[in-house]
Amino acid sequence: MRIIKVSIEKWQDELEGPVFLNFTCVCFVLLKRLRALDRKVGKQRKNCTKQVIAKLCVQLSWGGVAVKLISWNVNGIRACMKKGFEEFFKDTDADVFCLQETKIQKEQIPFEPERYHAYWNFAQKKGYSGTGIFTKEEPLGVTYGMGKEEHDNPKSNEKKAGFSPQEREKFGRLLDSGFVDTFRPFYPDKEKAYTWWSYMFNARADNVGWRIDYFCISESLEDPLEEAIIYHEVMGSDHCPVGLVIRS
Repeated sequence: MRIIKVSIEKWQDELEGPVFLNFTCVCFVLLKRLRALDRKVGKQRKNCTKQVIAKLCVQLSWGGVAVKLISWNVNGIRACMKKGFEEFFKDTDADVFCLQETKIQKEQIPFEPERYHAYWNFAQKKGYSGTGIFTKEEPLGVTYGMGKEEHDNPKSNEKKAGFSPQEREKFGRLLDSGFVDTFRPFYPDKEKAYTWWSYMFNARADNVGWRIDYFCISESLEDPLEEAIIYHEVMGSDHCPVGLVIRS
């Protein structure tokens, strides 16, 4: 791993000399230093320091390690396992792999990959919804559910999925609040880039579908964004996987 030496002359005394930053932990090192600065400098100078270091984080991140994330609505993990799921999982070698609509209970887990920490969230009703996350790095914390009964209870949402005006309006508000649909910076005008197709009317073969699977990130992470992928050729579900590559 490449190591670089960074000198921040204006704050060299506060930072106790030049800082040596490993590309894989640059943000954590700088944030740790910032906490110390918070106690030593005034608000105006602190904010200026944060702006400089935030810019430095973005510049350094391009030289860092590429992190790959995959998300897939498998529409039943056990059925998807019979249609090439494991092969795709191994071939992509993602750092984080997220699943939706697993449709299993704890005693039905069919997949325990090596080198990954696994976190499952099972639906209250058998055969419905459920999520799973596989990550090579152990997270600092894990939270299950959203903490709101109307969202954590599947019965209340059984008839509310789709392409309603309300959903589209809410998604627009999400983006307006400071998030980026990671596919659009790379393909701003691309049409028929779908991630879901009905099982009826030969929809997938004719490529008649919706793009309803996304990676959304904070605007501050847009610069390190390297690639956004729709794996439209991958079968196994009525959804296809989507991917994201970002510099850590």
